Amino acid sequence: MTSRVFDFAGISLFLALTGAAPTHADSITQVVDLGLTSANTSIDWVYEQFDPTLGTLESVTLSFEGSFLNGVRFESPTAPTSFQIEFSDQASVLGPNGELIYSSDLLTNSFNRTATPGESSSLPPTPHSRHRHIQPSETFNGSYTWDQALDLNDYIGDETVSFSFLTDTSYDAQVEGGAGWVLGASKVRTVAELTYIYSPAPEPETYL
Repeated sequence: MTSRVFDFAGISLFLALTGAAPTHADSITQVVDLGLTSANTSIDWVYEQFDPTLGTLESVTLSFEGSFLNGVRFESPTAPTSFQIEFSDQASVLGPNGELIYSSDLLTNSFNRTATPGESSSLPPTPHSRHRHIQPSETFNGSYTWDQALDLNDYIGDETVSFSFLTDTSYDAQVEGGAGWVLGASKVRTVAELTYIYSPAPEPETYL
């Protein structure tokens, strides 16, 4: 078996060639990893379509996983203040034609703290910084497979195919025992793979 990896525009392309046996399927996997991005937005995962000169496309599978990172910013200017904040996060994925193919459960995450007078902390949801952040909420993951001829037509050609990744986040905050305030913010990290399973085109015959 031979394999090749191509990198372009935030996509890693893995091409596996495992022989020319007519009953054996080969695969191509493209990976989109956009790192940590803002929540409450719509992001497109964009992939190259399947090249029909390689053979016959049999199925397409989208698989993905991710987690939300919630951050808090609070201040207690005078008396000791009790802060409570609870985040609610949800992720959804739309197919190339806008159909809903995945919706996560409602993920929750909470933060409680009693701050001393004059204490403050600016807590955007960014790792590797001096700011405090809450541990990620429960991760989400899913997959979806297309194997019908009419559906596969969307993935064949020399252009691109895209999926919309949507996030919906909110939080409920309470302040007790003082004159403090608290704010919340969320970001999300995802990795998504698109895999083409195909039957290789027969090698051209040669004549002596």
